[in-house]
This record gives sequence, structure tokens and C-alpha cells, in this order.
Amino acid sequence: MYDIRDGTEADLQALFRVRQTHALLEQYVLDAQTSLTRFVVCEHEQEILGFAELVFEVRGRKAQSMLLPRFNDLFVVPTARNRGIGTALIAALESATLERGFTMLYCSVDPVTNHRALALYRRLGYQPVSPVPERKQEVFFDAWGEVQEHVYWRLELVKRLDGPPTTAPRGHPRPLETTDIAFIVYCA
Repeated sequence: MYDIRDGTEADLQALFRVRQTHALLEQYVLDAQTSLTRFVVCEHEQEILGFAELVFEVRGRKAQSMLLPRFNDLFVVPTARNRGIGTALIAALESATLERGFTMLYCSVDPVTNHRALALYRRLGYQPVSPVPERKQEVFFDAWGEVQEHVYWRLELVKRLDGPPTTAPRGHPRPLETTDIAFIVYCA
């Protein structure tokens, strides 16, 4: 069976073996020491197989545009996928959300490049906030100081945790399917 628990500094070396985003993983562990976030890991036989971050509050410029609470960066090692680990991590995040008194949980996904995550979220009852994904663009400096541009799609999803399932957005007669999203993105 899998052990879903809070991630700690003691997990960092194991987390670095799972994914090479050292600064980001360190930040997740550091942030989880506050009441703003929660960082959970999935462990099996002393091996970390996945993790996720749950954000309750954001401060600064992004705070006004984010739907909260939300889970970010759900990750399961490729060799452990399709074994229920993502589902177990999300269930733990949903419980933590309810424990904090929230009744809705948000997440977002790139429906073009991460259709597996989208299918998982939809299977677990998450519904699109908007019928159309949003095109995003970010400009950043890479490790060598060069300006890079990244364009991607973002679909916000929500699930009601304390009552009847979340319904499709107003004006959208049925829940969106993965093929609907692909068609919308292709046409955009």
C-alpha cells in the first residue's frame, strides 16, 4: 500500500532523484512549513513515487488572478503511473482542503501536452471553469542568461468537495471531453 504523507526536508535527496528540479522542490518543502501550502509525497517501500503541492493562499502580484485553493505540480514517476498514485495524492489533497474549511478545489492543466492528467482530473470529477482553454505566453531568462519564450495552453478545472458534482460551465450543455479541448485548441 502507498503512504501519502507530508514531505519534509529529509525527503529532498530522494525527491531530487525523482525529478531534477532542485530549487522548485526545495521551495515546496520550505513553503509547506507555513500555513500557505501543503506538500505531500507518496512513498512505497521507502521510495518516493510521487508528490503534489496544495496552495491555500498566494501573496504578491499573482494573488488576484489565481483561483484558490488549488493543487499544483502533481507528479508521479513514469514507472509508477497507472497504479492509482495520482488518485491517492489528489484524495489526500481533497481531504486537506476540506479540513481547512474549503469546499472547492481548483487545478489547471495544459490540455494539449498533458492529456493524461486531464483525463485523470475529469475522471475524478473536476470540471472546466471555462469552455475554452487559455493561451499563455511567458518570457524568461534561461540558465545561460538568454531570453526564452514559452507558449502553452492552460485549462482551469474545479471540483466541489462537499456536495453534488460540479456542473459544466454555464452555456455549455455537457461536460467537455478531451477531444473537445483538442479541437478547440486546434481551431484557436
